[in-house]
Amino acid sequence: MLKETLKKIYDKIVGRNIAVQTHYLRYKMCHPDLHRRFRLCSWAYLAALLVKYALFGADAKVYPESAYAAYPAEDEFAKRLQRSEVLSFAIFNVLLLPKTETFADLYTIIGQRLGIVEYGELRADAYRAAKEKSDTGAATLHDVCRALQERHGVNADAAYREELRALREFSFGNPYFLRLLRREELKEKRVIAVCDTPLPADFFAEILAESGFNIERVYVSGECGCSKASGKLWEKVKEDFGKSVIHIGCHYEADVKKCRAAKLRTAGVLRLSFSCELYHDFGFRSLARSLYCGAVNNKLHAAGGELGPFYEHGYAYGGILAYGFCSWLEELAKWKNYDCLLFLARDAEIFYETYRRYFGRVPSVYFYTSRFAAMKLVLPKYFGRFLNTMFVDKARKKEKITIGEALAQAELSPLCEGLGEEGLSASQRLDSAAAEALCRYLHRRKAEVTALYEGNAEAFEEYVAPVIAGKRRVCVVDLGWRGTIFTMLELYFREKHPEIVLESAMMGVTDTPISDQLIDCGKMHGYLFSHTDNTNYLIDGRQVLLLETLFSSSVPTTVGYGREGGIACPVFGEPDSSGLVACAQFRHGIRDFCAEFAESANKLGFPLRISGAEAYAPVAQVNGNVEYNLKLFGELKTNAEPNCTPLTMRELLDEVGYTSAKKK
Repeated sequence: MLKETLKKIYDKIVGRNIAVQTHYLRYKMCHPDLHRRFRLCSWAYLAALLVKYALFGADAKVYPESAYAAYPAEDEFAKRLQRSEVLSFAIFNVLLLPKTETFADLYTIIGQRLGIVEYGELRADAYRAAKEKSDTGAATLHDVCRALQERHGVNADAAYREELRALREFSFGNPYFLRLLRREELKEKRVIAVCDTPLPADFFAEILAESGFNIERVYVSGECGCSKASGKLWEKVKEDFGKSVIHIGCHYEADVKKCRAAKLRTAGVLRLSFSCELYHDFGFRSLARSLYCGAVNNKLHAAGGELGPFYEHGYAYGGILAYGFCSWLEELAKWKNYDCLLFLARDAEIFYETYRRYFGRVPSVYFYTSRFAAMKLVLPKYFGRFLNTMFVDKARKKEKITIGEALAQAELSPLCEGLGEEGLSASQRLDSAAAEALCRYLHRRKAEVTALYEGNAEAFEEYVAPVIAGKRRVCVVDLGWRGTIFTMLELYFREKHPEIVLESAMMGVTDTPISDQLIDCGKMHGYLFSHTDNTNYLIDGRQVLLLETLFSSSVPTTVGYGREGGIACPVFGEPDSSGLVACAQFRHGIRDFCAEFAESANKLGFPLRISGAEAYAPVAQVNGNVEYNLKLFGELKTNAEPNCTPLTMRELLDEVGYTSAKKK
């Protein structure tokens, strides 16, 4: 009774804080004798953890996430194992890893394939019933499936087949232990596997061999008639192999406590799913999150090798955004009956690539444009906004430029000659007063400004004509945020191509008058968040630059349109090579995640929906860590405006107030 009460108290206090739970379990797994003999020391350590993580709320997460040491250092662990003749391993979460967060999540997949939503609960009930019915207290998978059919009407043969199929398709050999067993000092060791499971030993022997493990013998509780949890299976192992066995497992009671009670040595390790709970507890559970956690867990904590910070960030945070967004685009295109998707340069380049590779139901085009280039097309009607963007906003920035530099950035240098009309000069600093006078001057020269951009509009029409030929419903795809580019393109199309219905789909939509109106009238659709969806995830404007840099292309920004060799084409700004390595690594990580995630999603046998909340939760969490992001992005350079001198991300983040944000 007292033991049960203490367990309830422990679960209530420790179980609610994953940081305390993880550190305390690691302590028990690594120091079982110390924990058994000196409980006061264990309780003192537990109290210290509770004070640090529960009372004072310290953050146990360290970034980059791969810095979290899920497993012991290979050299040290190999030395520890070297002293034993026989190496015994648990199967689940040790030799085999799931492509989901946990192996239990496979029941969701099995249930969907069988058409039984609550399959996990029914299977657990059948397993208990099968063990109670057995003379030995253990049950085979055939016993469990028969109980499923008898108690719940589930076809036994189908359930048996799908359980083995799901485990084969959604598990793989743990790279950490594959590397460990191939080390010179361990490769001649005898290796066995011990598991409490109703599944057949021959099945595990087969998939372990296919995964690269050389296993001498597999013990499973269902066939042996006894379990690790009872301690009797360890007696059988000791009877067959003697005491020169060391067991590596991740369950404290069955793999450590009961094994040591049988006078066998142990080397406990943590389940990788603890890192999921620590880093990716988003307040919800779903199959999409489970597949995401499985992929990230295995890449960051088991695969080994140097990932590189930009690759890791792209893989862990950019990949699910890109894949989820493109999956949503496919659904949206079907619903809205689009016949063409225009992915806008530069932010949508990786989305274009991802969509074409894994989806592509609707024809798509990578379309070169930018806010500056689009503004030139509709200048007469957007003249006020043009002046605000190119001059008034720049006058408010800390780093001042001259009027001549501002006109050059706007490609209006010929108008420097008449600045004296307003008492201005090209060498004068562009402050608020100067910007006001400059705008008055340019208003008077509106016809000249428009004339300077006239060739740009003509070239654009030739550039866009083959793209939209024969199209009736076109969707403009962009990263975000307000829909400024779309509003200008939509105005242009309305005047030049009224036969085309133009709509927009963006990854994220901020809560602004422009975007709100576009969403309300059905012209714009947002995936991650908008003023109508996922409002709790609306992006902090100070973090916008982080996402733009993550997805930005290495190709220079489009500043307009012209002709080359008589053919209409986009005109690009000055190239900037300072961020090419980071950009390439971000994309490498995104591509690898999408490839691995798509492989799992395609094996499901049913459609997988990835909501905006599921895709955005990981990056929403990490974007709040100011220290990590400044270290990762700080020295990268980017052009804040067309034809401008590149600034470091640290300068830009400081300008928008991100660096002064409270660290989360």
